Amino acid sequence: MSYTYSPYNDLVHTARQILGYAQASNIVLGGSQLAHERLVSALALVDAEIKFRDENLGLIEQAREEYENYSDNKVEIDDDPLMTDADKHGCWVGAWVWVTKPDPEDAS
Repeated sequence: MSYTYSPYNDLVHTARQILGYAQASNIVLGGSQLAHERLVSALALVDAEIKFRDENLGLIEQAREEYENYSDNKVEIDDDPLMTDADKHGCWVGAWVWVTKPDPEDAS
């Protein structure tokens, strides 16, 4: 089984932590203040991630045009790549970069 990292994995992890602190029904029915604060915090992270991605979806295609399309299949960008805001000039878009293993016969 292979594991693929997604920007949403951190959000899933946070949600699992929240559910570990309180049952979902207790949160909905007015559970502990700590559980409520953690839920609100997790939802704020989700909202911020969604807003960031919505505002910057064009940059994924731009990254493909600038790097993937002319790389002879040595750079690949997933459909849902990790994206990190850098500054007002741009952001980082996660990519897979192909690296050829050395030939074992050349090493001897």
